[in-house]
Order: sequence, then C-alpha cells, then structure tokens
Amino acid sequence: MFAKILGWAWIILGVVFLMKPQMLRNRLQKKGIKKIRKYLFAAALALSSMILSVAWNSEGILAKIVFIFGLVGIFKSMFFLKEKTSEKLVEWLSKQQLKFFTVWAVAQICFGVMLLLLR
Repeated sequence: MFAKILGWAWIILGVVFLMKPQMLRNRLQKKGIKKIRKYLFAAALALSSMILSVAWNSEGILAKIVFIFGLVGIFKSMFFLKEKTSEKLVEWLSKQQLKFFTVWAVAQICFGVMLLLLR
C-alpha cells in the first residue's frame, strides 16, 4: 500500500516538473538549505526503504545484491544531514540546465510506474 501511494506521488510530481522544469530549479534556489536537507534525507530514506522491502521479499543472488545497495543507501542518506554535503548537492543542482530537470522528471515518472508495477 505504501509503495502504491509513493508511486503515485512520484508520478504526479514527475508530471508537474516535466511540464514546468523551471519551477524545480526555482524551488532549489529559493528554499533554505536546512529545509532542502530534510527533503533529501526523507527522499533517500524512503527510496532505500523501498529497495530493502522489495529485495527482502525476493529470492536469489540479485536480491541479495539489491538488499546491500538498500543498506548502503540508508547509510548514505545520513550524509544528507551534514551541512556541507547537502550544500554542495543543492548548489550543483541549481546550476544545471533545464534539460537536466526534464530528464530528471521523466526518470521520476518511470520510477513511479516501476513502483506501481512491482507491487
């Protein structure tokens, strides 16, 4: 159920950002770094948790490898709480061209569809 809600949320946000990629760039530039840090942490933690839950219910060597990636993702999400890491990431993202945000939106839609199809 959580995967379905998260999948639809990813799809809706992806469609919005696909239609208005400048809006995502503006939000990154205007929001405070502390607020964005919380969003990055929540997104990384949610994605890693989803990867862990899918890998936990699957069998085989590939599932074990994916499970390890999920664990690494949870530990990496802790780095988003550090100020320097999140500042560098937001600064890098805000300097990207609009095509980058369009590709990001398409990837976000694809990920949302994948979440809906896996569950």
